[in-house]
Amino acid sequence: MKGNEAFAEACIRAGADAYFGYPITPQSEVLEYLMAQKPYETTGMVVLQAESEVSAINMCYGAGGAGFKVVTSSSSPGISLKQEGISYMAGAELPLLVLNVVRGGPGLGDIQPSQSDYFQATKGGGHGDYRLYVLAPSSVQEMSDFVPIAFEMAFKYRNPVMILSDGVIGQMMEKVELFDPIPRRTIEQVEKQCPWATTGKKANRERNIDLVIVGTDRLQAFGLGAAAPAARRLQPLPAGAGAAEIYAARCAACHEQAQGNVPPRSLIAQHAVERLMAVLGTGAMRAHAEGLDRAQIESLARFLREGAAR
Repeated sequence: MKGNEAFAEACIRAGADAYFGYPITPQSEVLEYLMAQKPYETTGMVVLQAESEVSAINMCYGAGGAGFKVVTSSSSPGISLKQEGISYMAGAELPLLVLNVVRGGPGLGDIQPSQSDYFQATKGGGHGDYRLYVLAPSSVQEMSDFVPIAFEMAFKYRNPVMILSDGVIGQMMEKVELFDPIPRRTIEQVEKQCPWATTGKKANRERNIDLVIVGTDRLQAFGLGAAAPAARRLQPLPAGAGAAEIYAARCAACHEQAQGNVPPRSLIAQHAVERLMAVLGTGAMRAHAEGLDRAQIESLARFLREGAAR
């Protein structure tokens, strides 16, 4: 299978509810494969070619707000067109899986493979203080394997997740071992997993996808992930805990905190503090690559820690 085809098949098998996209080289096979497979006749997955990239991402916004597993894909300039919608979904804390099969740029650039969108992906891409979770496959096999992982992360952290591929992997053909299909969730399962979702039912009309953040204090708290109750309820870690132990403990805490509908950004902020301090403690100064010295990193750690404590 081509990498693009492996991704599309994995979306069907991962129980995706909907795909909204628009053709662009070198990722057009994603949409073509989904149309040929007609998953709407087997699993009930919606597949729709929108009139533009902007339309596609806003369809994803609506489906994500209802708690559905939604996917979109594009390539470089198409991803740029989707950035406002991706930023909106990050601001509204909604899950999304987006595939970027990178080609050369800037502008319309070329249709040849490239890896030029690294900074756009890892720095968030759109406006505002947010980041994407980014998975970068190195093979056609990983184009398939990363899909269920990306869905799990998107719903766990209520944040868009990007699979950052390129034209080589998207077009390359390799043997792929496909995972067993995961059934699509029922409406009842969606409501149970996503207590924040807008379902349209009268009983749930009080739910609101909040995107307008009025007030500097509230905006700062949102950007820092500084919801104090969640940060305070996290259990202290043993002295001398390493980065791996810290990360595992915080991930476990995420599930527990989510049961109380705690805004997940507070947990993400706590992750950032603990992981940054772990890096400082081990001397693994990866941040040096971005030009930060130890004093600057320690200052940043204090800023994050104080914000999470408020």
